[in-house]
Amino acid sequence: MQVADILSIQAVVNVASVDTVMGSFWQVHAFRGPDSDEAIIDQLATDLWASIDQALSDTAVFSCIKMVNLTTPAKVVRFPNLAGLDPDDSHPPHQVVSIDSYARDGGTGPAYRNTLRLSGVREGLSTRGRVNDSGPFQPFVNFLTDRYIGGANGADLDPLVRRTTALGGPGLSDTYTYHDVEYSALRDTLRTLRSRRFRLCV
Repeated sequence: MQVADILSIQAVVNVASVDTVMGSFWQVHAFRGPDSDEAIIDQLATDLWASIDQALSDTAVFSCIKMVNLTTPAKVVRFPNLAGLDPDDSHPPHQVVSIDSYARDGGTGPAYRNTLRLSGVREGLSTRGRVNDSGPFQPFVNFLTDRYIGGANGADLDPLVRRTTALGGPGLSDTYTYHDVEYSALRDTLRTLRSRRFRLCV
């Protein structure tokens, strides 16, 4: 890992044996070292979970985090095995809360958006499919918007929005550009996952 590297980070939350992926993109702003990539991702996972665990039922388990360095490339998979803090029942695994992050190319022009979906949310935070208390989500919204400051021997990361600029077609990769997140916002309605996934940490 070094300055300017682009990272894809996927946090996998398991609820009732169903995995939900929270995917985000980051750029290394500063690297102090000598921490390893594994140590940096372990700390990131701990801080990420601390920003959202108050909004999750204890039935939600953070089963793994995957970091793929899209610049080098290199891959790290870690297993923090952390759980939500609230004993309140969670929504069914297919009911998710969405957080949108927005960016613009050079701060002007059309807005680009990445959407992160969070499963295992406490039932008490919504009524009739709408979020009635956004407070417990705000630390996570901030986490997805602000520069992540790692430890004294780690790295600082800037959150990004990825934009698809061209579809690759058969045998070719898609082409992307990456833009600094300007702001993030919680949607006030629960969504339904179109598909379920299993064993994403294997």
